[in-house]
Amino acid sequence: MADQNFTRLHAACLLALAAFLPASCNLDASPVIAATTGEPAMRAVRTASVSLRSIDLSINASGILMPHETMTLSSDMPGVKVLHVSADAGSMVRKDEVLVQLDPTMLQAQIDQQQAVVAQHKVLLRQAEQENARTTGLSAGQVLSAEAISARRFKVESARAALQVHEAQLKELALRRGRLSLRAPAAAMVVERNVAPGDLTGSSPRPMLVLVPHGQMELRVQVPEARLADLRPGTAAAVTLADNRQFNGTVRRVGAQINQQSGLAELWIGLEGQNGGALIAGMSGTARLQLRTRSVPAIPEKAVLYDTAGASVMVVDSNNRVRRRAVKLGARGQDFVEVTGGLDEGTRILVGSAAFVADGEKVSPMPPTAVGD
Repeated sequence: MADQNFTRLHAACLLALAAFLPASCNLDASPVIAATTGEPAMRAVRTASVSLRSIDLSINASGILMPHETMTLSSDMPGVKVLHVSADAGSMVRKDEVLVQLDPTMLQAQIDQQQAVVAQHKVLLRQAEQENARTTGLSAGQVLSAEAISARRFKVESARAALQVHEAQLKELALRRGRLSLRAPAAAMVVERNVAPGDLTGSSPRPMLVLVPHGQMELRVQVPEARLADLRPGTAAAVTLADNRQFNGTVRRVGAQINQQSGLAELWIGLEGQNGGALIAGMSGTARLQLRTRSVPAIPEKAVLYDTAGASVMVVDSNNRVRRRAVKLGARGQDFVEVTGGLDEGTRILVGSAAFVADGEKVSPMPPTAVGD
């Protein structure tokens, strides 16, 4: 009799322990409701319903740093030898600093020759002026024909015109000599160098140097076309670069067209507080863009599961069975995420215990709460 009592007591203890273990061994798992009608035990779960919520939305977009604008430096005189290059990619240069010096030898020879021609024509002009002046100094017995007088005056005008032509040619050569020294048009950072001493100008279609004024960079990102209505020039952005440096940014320009293959549009985000030369074109970064506040279908972020197939949630149907369903998500804010596809408003989803419930399992939902409660 004592053995039978012990056996019944032992069995009762095992049943109590079995009911207790699922809740006590895993603090994150939902408790299992013991069966009272012979049905399998059901897990008690917390649910939430998809509902409209007015939240401050934001989206993340990745991209690379690109120059805000660029300037190119090239020579318009082909066939001139490059003597010296004083700037390299990544260096900062001052306004009017000589960056590329071309060989002046050939041009200087042309200038010397033209200076001699100008001097010669000055002599010819003086000679013509003297011959014309003697016309008025003739004595009464010396007479020149009207044709001879006209010829002397024409000779003066012709000599003067020829001198002006050669002086203009000399001035043009002097201007070309000034262009042998290629100077920085503004304080800038050199981002590309395509020239070396010994090269001949015009031998390459690429510019000698590419400059970024003041080294100003911007982050160029891509965003879904569905978000364009929420973005405009002036939208605030928090930018984090790959090396963890952070900048405040502002959307400078919104792209005017959508990539038909990707469905994405480009944004140009200007960065505040840049130090010249601190940022390099091609660096990657992420921008968190603050969108307009509006009401959207939303669910708690902790209800979303992620795997290689993408985002999904555990939906509770009318029979209290759980089904996994893929969802499309949009902007995030205040621990909620916008639902852009896959769920209708009012749909019940698991919150917090989704990872512990199997697809198809029947559960015992707690009273559903609207998103945000």
